[in-house]
Amino acid sequence: MMFTMACKEKDVPDKDNKQNVACTKKGTVVSMDCVGNYLGIMDTENNYYYIEGDNTSDFSKYKEGDEICFDFQLCDESTADYSNQGINFTPATSIYLTCISDCHCQSDCKRVQEVSELPSDSGALHTPVLDIVEMRQQGNSLYLKLAFSGCDSDIDPELYVTSMMTTGPGPWQVYDCVVRESRVHLCAAHFVKEVCFNLSDLEKKHGNYELIFQTREGSKSIKIVH
Repeated sequence: MMFTMACKEKDVPDKDNKQNVACTKKGTVVSMDCVGNYLGIMDTENNYYYIEGDNTSDFSKYKEGDEICFDFQLCDESTADYSNQGINFTPATSIYLTCISDCHCQSDCKRVQEVSELPSDSGALHTPVLDIVEMRQQGNSLYLKLAFSGCDSDIDPELYVTSMMTTGPGPWQVYDCVVRESRVHLCAAHFVKEVCFNLSDLEKKHGNYELIFQTREGSKSIKIVH
């Protein structure tokens, strides 16, 4: 990918003030070319950002796939050439990076609810179906990408887990799991949202364990290693 960028000097924040800038956006460090030679940022809305200038001097500490919080100032002028990227390529926004930090703060992730018995489906007619699109572990957090219908994307689900009997002395404790959202939704719009859950309570009991979810597509599981 060939870039030719130009940003006006007035857009560059004072480096002495970088600690006073809040990281208000979440994203992922991603490759910006076919071979991963250059890294940029993709936010939670799948918008791409080209780092024209790193006012934090910290972007080089991160690698592809890292979850980050960040903020930026836009370049007034950008002459990026995307002519050779194909019809499916989404042009990136040219920015000066003003803030970057890890997004591993456990206060952002709800605690897992460990119960003796999972909630029943008796209220299913009043509960939106949450389809699990993707699962991943990052440190002590479990991230679930959920697809669901409703009036908006403002959901706040709970994750319930219950310990299952294991058949042998293997290293994996197994938990049966379910994600529940108690709000009533009467609309038919479709949303995808990623939520996270704090696994610290389970880590205190087991170093390795497996979480199994029953979905409309069948059983889905993820092995957790702390």
